[in-house]
Amino acid sequence: GDAVGTSRQGGARLAPHSAALLDVPSSSPVASRPSALQILLVGVAYAFAACAGFSLLSVTGSVAIIWPAAGLLLGALLILPRRSWLPTMGAAWAVTAALQTAMGVPPAVAVLLSGLGVAEPSLAAWLLVRSRPSVTQFTTMADMFALAAVGTLVSVGVGGVGAALVGASGISPIPVGHVWTVWASGHTVGMILFAPLCLTWHRPGVARDTPVSLARVAEGMVAFGLLAAVTFIVFFDGVGRIAAPPLLSLPYEVLPVSVLVGVRFGVRGAVFGMVLMSLLAVAGTAAGGGPLRLTHPALDDRVIATQWFAAILALASVLLALAMEQGRWQEVQARLLNEALAEANGVLVHEIGERERTALSLRMLLDATPEGIVVVDAAGLIVEANSALEAMFGYTRGQLLGQPGEMLVAASARDAVHAHRLRYAADPDTMLSRGAAPDLQAR
Repeated sequence: GDAVGTSRQGGARLAPHSAALLDVPSSSPVASRPSALQILLVGVAYAFAACAGFSLLSVTGSVAIIWPAAGLLLGALLILPRRSWLPTMGAAWAVTAALQTAMGVPPAVAVLLSGLGVAEPSLAAWLLVRSRPSVTQFTTMADMFALAAVGTLVSVGVGGVGAALVGASGISPIPVGHVWTVWASGHTVGMILFAPLCLTWHRPGVARDTPVSLARVAEGMVAFGLLAAVTFIVFFDGVGRIAAPPLLSLPYEVLPVSVLVGVRFGVRGAVFGMVLMSLLAVAGTAAGGGPLRLTHPALDDRVIATQWFAAILALASVLLALAMEQGRWQEVQARLLNEALAEANGVLVHEIGERERTALSLRMLLDATPEGIVVVDAAGLIVEANSALEAMFGYTRGQLLGQPGEMLVAASARDAVHAHRLRYAADPDTMLSRGAAPDLQAR
């Protein structure tokens, strides 16, 4: 009983430690009912992301080369309550339709295209919630794989429909196949980058092994500044007077710094670093720079290649951070479990020691008694006998243990002994005083 109680206490101690050392967000949405403020915030964020996709990171004469709005809407739908999906989707649809109309797209086409753009992350969210509800926790590599796979498949499928609509409307001279490629690439990269950004910031705060301090803040500034600087030099090479040195003339120079950020700052750091790296990389490539100018002369092709390079590097960096976080969590669980087991084992050892000492004291007391004494349990089996009894009957203690106590009396007296034991078991108080007792014939 004490051992079980100690184990439960150990388990109770495990809970606050686990909550402090690792994000373990609830699999349920962040709220049980929709909030107008939440929907408004998602709509405003979607509007800014759509403006960035349409204006800041676009190639002249082409469609958006990256669509962060898809990732933001996917992440928002995954963490918001299900009943707020429709108003959130409606707000995003209205924002995108208004922006496209302002850009000169016919209103009917703008409504259809914006509807497809909103339906795409909504379908991805529905598929993820149905197939892998734990993706909202975003704590394992399987969560990231599922998000990337579903986002890619949905973007390719819906992108084909959108490209066909663009071609049928005649609003763009770009071939339908190219529109499809750029649409699918931009939306996939947006989901891989910005949906994890929402999911990781939704999780409860992680208590890091290294407490937040001035040195930690300085380390973060240096690490993320180094990542931004290396990415800028590599992908803005050739823009204006920017010229990258020979050692920073390939895109893979970004990889070591990305790994450093993921290792030192966990999943959140990896996600934020990859968003920063990807935006700089695609912006530099769209401006005409970057290491892919020789292998991809066409600007659109170069941008698409940069998109997928950024997406693959982001996927690898986040997967590495998730694997390390999971490994640290398993180490913490194992350590806490070992501590609880060690404490429980100590209690058991103490109990056993106490019982052994009690048994030894009882044994010494019995052996010091000149009368022959036999101790039986409730079933009448012998559990102890002293030296005087061994001398009287000629049995050794080992021969007596586990045998019925009635073996020591004559057959004619066994019923009386059995009834005597039953009376004691029913009411021990009546047997406490020693008075006249019947004689028994022993064997």
